[in-house]
Order: sequence, then structure tokens, then C-alpha cells
Amino acid sequence: MPNTSNIFRLKVLAKSAPDSADIQLGLNTSFLHLGVALGSGLGGFLIDRYPVTTNTWVAGIMVVLALISAVYSVTKTRNTVSSLS
Repeated sequence: MPNTSNIFRLKVLAKSAPDSADIQLGLNTSFLHLGVALGSGLGGFLIDRYPVTTNTWVAGIMVVLALISAVYSVTKTRNTVSSLS
């Protein structure tokens, strides 16, 4: 089953700069796969060396960092859009 939010994001990327859409889509996919690989590696490292509960703490910290990043991104986008109009 395809990830619909990622499909939407890819369509937005392709519409934002049609001349470089193939490069954008390729980089997006590459970084998506890199994230999966790094996450798997970090999880395996943590489970190998620490108790399993450590994995949940690290995952929680990563979720908080992702939320902070998302809030920053949304507020920056709103500020950019409002300054353009």
C-alpha cells in the first residue's frame, strides 16, 4: 500500500520546479531510504548494547525533535508566504 502523504509531497515537489523534478524525486527517495537504514541500524545498536526500554526513550526523543522541526517548518513557511503577499 503506497504512502499517500509521501505521494502528495512528491507531487508538490514536482510542481514546484518541473525542470528539476527528476532530481528532486530521486533525492527525496534516497533520503527516505537512508532514514530507514539509519533508523534500523540505530535500533539494532541500541538493542545489542542496552536494555530494550532504551529504544523507546530514544524513539520518544526523536519524535519530540521531529515535532519541533515540523512546527518550525510550518511557522517559517507561514512567515515566508505572508511576506510574499
